[in-house]
Amino acid sequence: MQRACETEGGLHIEERADVRGYWHGAADWSGLTTDDCTNCANQVARGDFDYVDYFRPGRARRKPAGFVRFQLGAAHTSACYEGVLFSKPPAGTCVAIVQLDGPPGEGYKYESRRLTKADQNGTKLTERRRTILEVRSQRIIASYTYFEFSTALEEIGAFAPRLHCNDPQEFSLSDRKFVIEVLRTSSRTAEE
Repeated sequence: MQRACETEGGLHIEERADVRGYWHGAADWSGLTTDDCTNCANQVARGDFDYVDYFRPGRARRKPAGFVRFQLGAAHTSACYEGVLFSKPPAGTCVAIVQLDGPPGEGYKYESRRLTKADQNGTKLTERRRTILEVRSQRIIASYTYFEFSTALEEIGAFAPRLHCNDPQEFSLSDRKFVIEVLRTSSRTAEE
């Protein structure tokens, strides 16, 4: 565990970028891929980003599979997001979902992965890795990795003890906080 932490763990930021939005990519750590990315909608409603792109798998009947963009739009239209919002968008607007022609070819993409591997002693570790990469080059500009022991209890659904590599404060770095730490919207940067 300690060796994995020393070589791969913690928060690593190669560069930050000022952006209006980003592609919220694979998030298999949760085990769920939903038709409506609640996290995406809330980031737009909160004003964290002007837009968030997402691949919708199209499991719901009325929602076709394909790439969509969450952005502010006029309230009370058929494009308005129908899921639960924890943040309210500005008056007279809603979080709208707009169909895209394909995957974004520019900008930055957020991904979250859960990997299982063994350390040098054969102890099974679950690695949680969050990354932000530049879409065109696939170059990783930031990563955040921590590990959990994989126990028999975890395999039947109980929570494994989480062990963090570096600063314990980094463990509280949620998906949203990690993305905002690396990708700053130009409008928000100017206000601060």
